Amino acid sequence: MLTAAYFLAFTLAQLPYCPLVDRYGPRRVQSSVLLIGAAGAIIFATAGNLSTLILGRTLIGLGTSGALMAGLKALAIWVPAERRTRVNGGFIMFGGLGAMASTVPVGLLQPRRRHQRCLS
Repeated sequence: MLTAAYFLAFTLAQLPYCPLVDRYGPRRVQSSVLLIGAAGAIIFATAGNLSTLILGRTLIGLGTSGALMAGLKALAIWVPAERRTRVNGGFIMFGGLGAMASTVPVGLLQPRRRHQRCLS
């Protein structure tokens, strides 16, 4: 349920963010929506029940959904056309590497469990 709340909010916010990024620019839009994501992170961290966790996760999804579009729009504005393909690829690659790298600290915080074999 928590994962679905994030991805549903992330997906639904994509269409409204496109015209906002085009009209107001990636800096303004991304700065604004990251404040929503930060508020969601605070709510999620201090939540005491499931509905508050879902609200926090939804706000995090709304706040992070503009990151890809704002970044690509910024590159389209600031990077010359002949270099844009390589820079866009690097942008996507480093985003993926960052997502993968964030799993290591979480994995280290997990308690180690011994695998139990099923006896049948």
